[in-house]
Amino acid sequence: MSVTGIFADRVNRRAIIDRFECSLAKCELADAQVKVLRNKPIYGSDSLYARSIDARTKYGNPVEIRHGRLRAYLPPARVIFHSEACPLTFREIRDFLSNLTTIDQAIVRYIEIACDIQPHEVGSITRHIFTPCRRFRELRDEEGRRTNYFGSPLSVRQLRVYQKATDVTRIEIVLRRHALAKLGLRRIESLRDLRQVTQLDFFQIRTVNRRRLRAVLAPYMED
Repeated sequence: MSVTGIFADRVNRRAIIDRFECSLAKCELADAQVKVLRNKPIYGSDSLYARSIDARTKYGNPVEIRHGRLRAYLPPARVIFHSEACPLTFREIRDFLSNLTTIDQAIVRYIEIACDIQPHEVGSITRHIFTPCRRFRELRDEEGRRTNYFGSPLSVRQLRVYQKATDVTRIEIVLRRHALAKLGLRRIESLRDLRQVTQLDFFQIRTVNRRRLRAVLAPYMED
C-alpha cells in the first residue's frame, strides 16, 4: 500500500511490531559494522543523549541509535527500530544489534504492536472496546481525524485507536518498561515468546449479539 507502515498482506489478518526500542549496556560504535546514513547532534535542554545516528537494517527498515549519554544513570546507547519497508522481525532486530554489541547487553524498553483493520472507522471500533484503563482521551487533528487513547503516556500499557489511512484504522498496543519486565520480555531472546503472552489481551472488542438481546428483552416487550 502507498501509506508508509501499512502492509496489505497484514491488514485484517496479522499484527506487526511497529516500533521497538532497547537500551545497550555496552556499545562500541567505533567498531560497529553499520552503514551510517547520518550522524547528527541532538539539541534541547531536555535531551538525554548528545547524538543520533540514522541507519537501516539489511531489510530496509529505519533505525536510530542515540548515543553520548548526558546523564550518568543512562545506558551508553538506545536503539529505536521502525517497521517501514517491511514488518519488523525478531531475526532482523537480533542481526542488527549483533553489529553493535552482544545480545545479552540489550534490554527491551518499549514495544508498539499494531493491527490494521478496514473498513471500520475509529468511532465504530472504540464504542465496542472494554478495558480496565482508567483514562480515556480523544484528540483530533486539523483534518478531523480522530485518535483515541486508553491509558496515559505514563501508563505501563496503553491502547491507541486512530486513522492510519483513509480506509484503514490502526489498533496499537504500547508496552513500556515496567510492563515488559512483568511479562518477562526484557531480553531480546524473549521476543520469541511474544505471541504466547496472554497478558497482552488487556482489552476486549465486543459486539452485541442481537439474538440474545431479543431473548433477554422479550419478557418486557409489549405484544
